Amino acid sequence: MDKIFEALIKLIPFSQLFEKSGISKTTSVAFAGLINTALVCALYSLLRYLVNHYKNSKAASDLAPYFNYQEIKSKRDLFIATQFQNQSPTHEEEPAFSHRFVSKNLLIPFFMKTAFNEKKESDKFYLVLADSGMGKTTFMINLYAQYTSFFNFGRKYKIRFYPFGDARILEQIKKIKPGENFVCLPKPNGNMPLTADINHPIKRAMGRSTSANTNTPEVTT
Repeated sequence: MDKIFEALIKLIPFSQLFEKSGISKTTSVAFAGLINTALVCALYSLLRYLVNHYKNSKAASDLAPYFNYQEIKSKRDLFIATQFQNQSPTHEEEPAFSHRFVSKNLLIPFFMKTAFNEKKESDKFYLVLADSGMGKTTFMINLYAQYTSFFNFGRKYKIRFYPFGDARILEQIKKIKPGENFVCLPKPNGNMPLTADINHPIKRAMGRSTSANTNTPEVTT
């Protein structure tokens, strides 16, 4: 047993320091283990904070002036990972449904790894539907932040978020270059009936951009 503690004292940082101060080998190993565990946890927390701060800052910079840093941080901190399943939940109470296999997966990884990869998924348009206040905008911001992250090494396209409720969005849409490929995240305003007026300036601008970018997906709330 003494040989084991001697080996641990040589292996675990700070163990020899405790032993030299007159503390027993077993206590030295225990104290050193606690200190090293605390240091690893602190380092992990610091690294996680820096990564999240980077993601929040980048998303806030890209989405300015529509969202500021605090709004981005709040929507990312409070975000509950959205899931999807291969069977409609509206039929779950049907007798025949109890014998079906239901597969549930996280939605953002699906978009990043499958939906935005034309080799795996051919669908181009996706609608995110929910009542007001249920997290559609929060989901889109988190999708944007994760897709544009430095750690997303599989990123193929640029991605843009267009909140139509902002009066300044028309100028941003006009800056789209013909033939430019990017993933489009338009967020219509519930009080703005774009589909009712084909001559609406935003609808005309988005029509031109959609026709010019036929190879990239679009996710709409």
